[in-house]
Amino acid sequence: MRRRPRCVGLRTRINGKLVQEGNTANLIFSVAAAVAWLSRTITLEPGDIIATGTPAGVGGPQGIFLRDGDTSKSRWTRSARS
Repeated sequence: MRRRPRCVGLRTRINGKLVQEGNTANLIFSVAAAVAWLSRTITLEPGDIIATGTPAGVGGPQGIFLRDGDTSKSRWTRSARS
């Protein structure tokens, strides 16, 4: 049985510092709802990425902006709640 993508975690680090942490359980619309809505107008293929926005920790309100030479690393993980 496949796991449902309800609680997939996302962490983003800028220059090694953790700046964002959230998971798909906090989305306004579920992953299933996003896929259903999109697939009404476009054909989704395996490997397609659906960008839904950003989790808590977005840098703009905090005055954090990427600069030339910064490194950004994001990691998706399964949450214990999935």
